[in-house]
Amino acid sequence: MSIVSTIQNENINPAGGASSESETIRECFYMWLSAGKTKKFSPNSCVSCLDSVSEYAIKKKICICSLWTITQFSVFEPVYRKLLDAKLLRITEKNTYKTFIVAGQLYAKFLKEKSWVKADSDSGETLNSVDKITDEGEIAVSAHSKYINPENVISWLVTQPNTNGTLYLENVARQYMYALRSVPTKLQLSELVNRNAFACDTASKLAELWETYKTAPNYKQVNSNSSGAFSAGMRCLSRYLSSFSIETFEGRLPHAQNNEILSPISGQDMFGSMEIEKLTHILTLHFANGYRLSSPIEMMRFRSFASKDLGEELTCSDDALKTYIVACGTVYEGKVYVVSIDVKNRIRKHAEDYFANGAQAIFFAEFYAKNGGWLFEANIVSEKMLIAMLRKLFPKHSFTQTYFGYTDVSIFTVLEREILRVWSNDIMLTYDQLAERLPYIPLGRIKSALAQNGDFIWNSVEAFSHISRIEITDDECVAIQTVAIRECDAHAYVSITDLPFGEIEERNDGLSITALHNAVYRICLSDKFDKKGKIVTRKGDSFNALTIMKEYCQTIDKCSLDDLLSYEQELTGEVHRWIPMEAGNTVLVRIDKESYVADRFVRFNSALIDEAIELVVKGTHLPLKSFTTFGAFPDCGQTWNLFLLESYCRRFSQKFRFDSLSTNSKNVGAVIRKSCAMDYVEIMTHAVTNADVPLINAAVGRFLVDNGYTGRSTNAKISEIIVKAKTIRGGLDNARS
Repeated sequence: MSIVSTIQNENINPAGGASSESETIRECFYMWLSAGKTKKFSPNSCVSCLDSVSEYAIKKKICICSLWTITQFSVFEPVYRKLLDAKLLRITEKNTYKTFIVAGQLYAKFLKEKSWVKADSDSGETLNSVDKITDEGEIAVSAHSKYINPENVISWLVTQPNTNGTLYLENVARQYMYALRSVPTKLQLSELVNRNAFACDTASKLAELWETYKTAPNYKQVNSNSSGAFSAGMRCLSRYLSSFSIETFEGRLPHAQNNEILSPISGQDMFGSMEIEKLTHILTLHFANGYRLSSPIEMMRFRSFASKDLGEELTCSDDALKTYIVACGTVYEGKVYVVSIDVKNRIRKHAEDYFANGAQAIFFAEFYAKNGGWLFEANIVSEKMLIAMLRKLFPKHSFTQTYFGYTDVSIFTVLEREILRVWSNDIMLTYDQLAERLPYIPLGRIKSALAQNGDFIWNSVEAFSHISRIEITDDECVAIQTVAIRECDAHAYVSITDLPFGEIEERNDGLSITALHNAVYRICLSDKFDKKGKIVTRKGDSFNALTIMKEYCQTIDKCSLDDLLSYEQELTGEVHRWIPMEAGNTVLVRIDKESYVADRFVRFNSALIDEAIELVVKGTHLPLKSFTTFGAFPDCGQTWNLFLLESYCRRFSQKFRFDSLSTNSKNVGAVIRKSCAMDYVEIMTHAVTNADVPLINAAVGRFLVDNGYTGRSTNAKISEIIVKAKTIRGGLDNARS
């Protein structure tokens, strides 16, 4: 059901302005705050904030009425959550949003404590007194005690074996219960027929209702449309009702009192409460590690202990006794464990205390990890057993596979909400600080949320800020966007360092420059631009780091290889060594392994240098490493070495070129005459063919490394070279013969 329809069903005044009742509630909330309920913000600030947010909610159709007319927590809570997710509010009204995080929690707490909308039991108009059909055609099962709570059925069903012998999965059980609520409304039957299967308090009544359902002409069709979930759900509900031994106990169903865990059979029809207490004592004293229900030896031991401890034989059948043993404890993986009332209350108190501070979710793994010592000693022997216990202790709460609480949204969403809930007014928080404030969320989950959610801004090692804590004015955003658009139109990209930050850095002096860059992008540019490292481009435009680095190299006189590597990392956030080296080799002159200079720092006489190279290169090519002396080379303003020779051949020679499999710093490659049309693989093939080397992978690989053609003895080209060399050698052999 949507938020809007929920509000309509609650008969809340949909008018934009506050009614006289809402004015009264507003005043009462102010008085409630004034009684010391708020510390971070004044009562005036909180009330004014809710006034502003209320107008925003109506304008954006998040809510159809003033927030002051919402007087039930269950209605306000989803509206509050939707407003927290309103990105526009968070960015354009940063101060209001910060206050609303706290003020909204306070109003929710206020509504919890004050029941403003009272249910009129005589009118029969409230959701809690009669069944209603929702907009989706689903029966809304009320909480009245005469109806079975589907959550109780689910909690019981996940402890039961299915036809395959494995336990029912929760999502399957929920599908079945949903089918029981929705399918009957679609059956073509008289309006007088009961459409609520949960109103049946015995298996026989349910069976009669099912037979009536089957008379509907479209029964098979609607059951098929539910993929058989309806008929399967009816069978499960029948099993649930049968487990209460209706015939033996005169149709009476036990009901949980004070949130106590409901056992399938109360046991008090055969044994009095004192006797049940004695059976429980036997389990506690002699079966501390659990009673295995399927073991006949365990049954014999139990009867023996009962005879000694109670002074009399148990004359009931094994099946009957097993039923009452189950009633004494909690069943988990085929064993009955006795969990005391004190332990259950302790579990409940831990959870309730945590929720009382505004928390919406408790993660099972962390709850068990934090309390595992005493839980295990109290016979809660695993996390799964704890989950089963929590389902019974908190039947009205939402349960997912990883957490339970007042919401069932995705893990990504619940983590963001919980982190923001405890963020308070802090500019930055660390992993450890958040873990301390969120004791029932695993640290790993917190780290993952901060890393994956772009609204959390990395500041330094293990420290983050949030975009709602960054102070950037609307005028500054407009100026930044204007420059970004202009530069991208002119150059296809812009460095974030070239954007006009104005006073942003001074106003947010607690943040690192990296955090400020990321915050400016997230707040001002993320809707229309992409960012990689420091480079900002329009969404969808390609990003070419090599082109940008070449442009950068044209602006400098000298640099080191490390300088180029660092610039590429700042540019892209990554390091790909070939990109900065390719840019340097293409634009600059590499004078040694670590240094590059602009062209004007070198004086190349190409005619004399090419003559010196020809003294060494007699054929079409020669590995670069074959040049061992440079005595014949003319002065060029720099000291001759293999790196300088490579640069010369790449860009300045009239007769020679340089090639290799990849850009490298190992002087691997060959000086090749420009008149030679062979590519580099053909050059290597030619060298292998004419060398006295066996045409096998290891030998060819070693030859290419030793002679400076490659840097590794294994690469993808060796097999291709061997095949071609064999063909050439075979042709030469045939020619000779």
